[in-house]
Amino acid sequence: MANPKRNKSIFNRIPIIDIAPLVIPDHNTKLIRRTGDEIRDACRSGGFFYIKNHQIPQSHIDSL
Repeated sequence: MANPKRNKSIFNRIPIIDIAPLVIPDHNTKLIRRTGDEIRDACRSGGFFYIKNHQIPQSHIDSL
């Protein structure tokens, strides 16, 4: 059964999520948790999201 307190959002854009806190060893728990929350919310609301600051070399992206 759905949680009645949960906000129902309308998916009207693909969010851009900065995942630097997940790939840069900073150990800032608050930022890591916030990033995880953003990913979870994006997956639940629309199912898609863009990421930035992933540290994947552009040459790898171009080869795909």
